[in-house]
Amino acid sequence: MTNTRISTELHHGWTAEPVVGAQIPAAVREHGPIPATVPGTVHTDLLAAGLIADPYLGTNEKLQEWIGSTSWRYTTSFDAPAGTPSGSTWCSRGSTRSRRSG
Repeated sequence: MTNTRISTELHHGWTAEPVVGAQIPAAVREHGPIPATVPGTVHTDLLAAGLIADPYLGTNEKLQEWIGSTSWRYTTSFDAPAGTPSGSTWCSRGSTRSRRSG
């Protein structure tokens, strides 16, 4: 069996959404998947989506402490390159989890 290594950049098409958190504001919970930048932070993704105010103004940072107490899921999808064998295992570098599809 031959192992073939294929590398695919995954910088586009990411979304973030809260998974577990006690004080997630209704607007964030009801928003659904939030467009995300990877690499990046959930704070900048929430700010870009208009879901939080600028944390550097007034006492906004204190009001946004819930963000650090919340678990977040980042998601993207991609098409396998042509010729990829069925049942291939996908791996990722970094602190993300990968899952086999198909």
